[in-house]
Amino acid sequence: MLVLSDIAVRYGPRQVLRGVDVTVPRGEFLAVLGANGCGKSTLLRAAAGLEPGAEGTVTVDGRAGDPLALAVVFQQIHLVHRRTVLDNVCAGALGRLSLRHSLHPRLFPRDLREEAMACLDRVGLADRAHDRAGRLSGGQQQRVAVARALCQRPEVILADEPVSALDPAAAEQVLALLAARDVAPSGLVYQAARSLLSFLRSVPDVVFALVFVTAVGLGPFPGVLALVCHNVGVMGKLWAEAIEEADPGPSQALRSAGADRVQVALHALLPTVTPRLAGLLLYRLDVNVRASLILGLVGAGGIGFLINQSIKLFRFDEMLTHILVVLVLIMAVDRLSAAVRRRLA
Repeated sequence: MLVLSDIAVRYGPRQVLRGVDVTVPRGEFLAVLGANGCGKSTLLRAAAGLEPGAEGTVTVDGRAGDPLALAVVFQQIHLVHRRTVLDNVCAGALGRLSLRHSLHPRLFPRDLREEAMACLDRVGLADRAHDRAGRLSGGQQQRVAVARALCQRPEVILADEPVSALDPAAAEQVLALLAARDVAPSGLVYQAARSLLSFLRSVPDVVFALVFVTAVGLGPFPGVLALVCHNVGVMGKLWAEAIEEADPGPSQALRSAGADRVQVALHALLPTVTPRLAGLLLYRLDVNVRASLILGLVGAGGIGFLINQSIKLFRFDEMLTHILVVLVLIMAVDRLSAAVRRRLA
């Protein structure tokens, strides 16, 4: 039995829900009706523990705080589009998997994959199990989300408009399935890491090169150290912002299935942001190839040092050759970037 007692949600001065009591006996199918914006989705999120400011109590068969007892089918679906349909459904069971078996989809147990295939078969999508979720239509993705909820083995399924994108036949099938079931670290660490990244980013790579040339002498080694220090600051900021701006939907979907922080990062966050992280990395590689010319002028080695020596010795043919080498390197990086982006698309 699902029991919601005195549920209240407030967004600033606006009271969205107040004193909501709901009791759903085991085996019962309950629909919540109301106009747009009246708080239906908010009530489901509060029941699933996804509203941080929600008040009241939620119990399933007298137990409170059990994330595995409730599964959520979100209105926005919240699949990881770069993962296969089967991997998305298996993710519904992350809450009951050990860390060793949840580090990567290839480590999912065989019996879990068989169970996920059975869930896909129940929603009529077993033949699409190995396709990327992003290649499915909206209605098919919605059925995958239902299969993910079934794979969680919940006591209760909370479905937010689960058939809005389905044709009548598929909607009837999904509703029949639902009706058939009884259903960073601390802020101090964050600020310290951000401060370190800001310092590394604020010091230009040329200044780092001058410091390391003085410390370890001339050659390519101080140039490598300079680029590493400066790029740790730049890439740390860019990657951190990319992760913070990622779609929170897939992460919320896995947290509602009982996944811990590591599992959410491995199966929702990283697959979502990997294309952007790779694009930023390749962009900085292009920048570093050109930055090596400047660092060579201050004695930090690299092809810039060779160009500087050629100019001083009036060997302009060698200088032109070195510049052509840089041009070829930049063109190669461009082609590599394009190939990687096509692969990740």
